[in-house]
Amino acid sequence: MASQLPTKVAILGAGHGGTALLDLLHQIRTIEIVGIADQNPTAPGLQ
Repeated sequence: MASQLPTKVAILGAGHGGTALLDLLHQIRTIEIVGIADQNPTAPGLQ
């Protein structure tokens, strides 16, 4: 069985919801987080 390539994901919005989503997706082995962005440079997910 061939190994599955990861699904690449970028998260737009690094507030509390984006941070929770980042934590959740980070636990899934078949997902590769390639970026996170927010208009607010002090958003919690960017720290």
